[in-house]
Amino acid sequence: AWYFLTKYGPEAGAMLAWTMVLGTLPAVLLGGFIGSVIDRYNKKYIMVYTDLVSGLVVVVLSLAMYRGILNDICLLGAAALLSMGAACVSISVNSVLPELFKTGGLPEANSINQFVERGSLLVGFSCGGGLVALLGTEAVFLLNGISYLVAAYLESCMNYKADNRECRSDATFLTELREVFEFVGKNRNLLRMTLVFTVVNFFWDPVLAIALPYTLKNQFSVSPIQFGLIETALPAGFCLGALYFSKKRSLLEDRHILYYSIIGANVLFTVFSLPIIFGEEHQATIGLVVFFFLVLTVIGVCSAALNISVSLAIQSCVPGLLLGKYLGFSRSLSTGLVPVGAG
Repeated sequence: AWYFLTKYGPEAGAMLAWTMVLGTLPAVLLGGFIGSVIDRYNKKYIMVYTDLVSGLVVVVLSLAMYRGILNDICLLGAAALLSMGAACVSISVNSVLPELFKTGGLPEANSINQFVERGSLLVGFSCGGGLVALLGTEAVFLLNGISYLVAAYLESCMNYKADNRECRSDATFLTELREVFEFVGKNRNLLRMTLVFTVVNFFWDPVLAIALPYTLKNQFSVSPIQFGLIETALPAGFCLGALYFSKKRSLLEDRHILYYSIIGANVLFTVFSLPIIFGEEHQATIGLVVFFFLVLTVIGVCSAALNISVSLAIQSCVPGLLLGKYLGFSRSLSTGLVPVGAG
C-alpha cells in the first residue's frame, strides 16, 4: 500500500483497488480447486512448496526494484500469485490442525495459530514504517521474501505424516464440489455461519485494505512511522484477543460470541469514522493517532473472537475428507465479494 501511495499520491486509490482485486480474484476463482488439491495430497509439502515459490517471487520483485525495472503490471501479477499462495497455506493450516489435535486441544491450537499469524503482522506493521524510512521499500520487500523462505524451512521440519487413504481421491473435482454443496445445504448452522462471514468480509476488508490507508495518507498526511503504528493496532488487538480466548474455551463455544463481536466491531468502525467525517484537521496529531490506535485495537479483539470461534466451529462439524474443499469454497465465497465492496 505504501509503495503505491508514495508513487501516485492522491491518485493511488485506483491502484490500491486493482491490487486488492488481483490479490483476491485468483484465490476466489480457484478456491474450490485449491481445497480439493489440499484434501488429496500431503498438506505439509503443499505449505513448504507454496512458501518457497512465494519467497522467490518476492525476492525477484525486490531485485527488480533495486534495478529500477519493476513496473505495475509485474507487481499486480505478483499480487495474484501471492494471493493463491496465501490461500494454499491458510487452507492447509486450518485443515491440518484437526489432524494434529485429534485427542484434544483444538480450541487452544486455533487461538495460538491465530495469535502467531496476526503476531507476525504486528511485527511487520510495527517495524515496517521504520524499516521503510530507514532502509527503503526495496529492502523491506527483500526481507519479506526471506521470511517466506524461512517459513518454508520451518514447515519442512513439522512432524506430520498424512494418511494416504485420506489424502487421495478418485472422485472428479465437480463430484467433490457437489459433495460440499450437499453437505452445507443439509447443515443449516454451517450455512448460516458461511453467509454471515461472507457479509462481514464484504464490508470489513475494503475498509481496512483501501479506505484506511488512503484516508490516513491523503487526508491526514501521516508519516511512514505513524502509518505503521496505526496499522499495528488491529493485529495487536487480535493478538490480545487470541491470548484471552485461548484461556476461555467456553466463550469460543458460545454461538452468541459471533453476533456480539460483529455488532461491537461495526459500532467501533462508526466511532473510528467520526474524525474523518467531522474533523477539520489535515495533520495527524498525537491525540488523533492515539485515538485511531485504540479504536482499531478493540476492533482487533472483536475480530479475534469472530475468527477463532468460526474456525473452531467449522473444524468441529466438517468431516476431514471435506474440510479442505469446504475451506476453499468458503474462502471463494467470503472473499469473492470483497472486490465488489472495494469498487
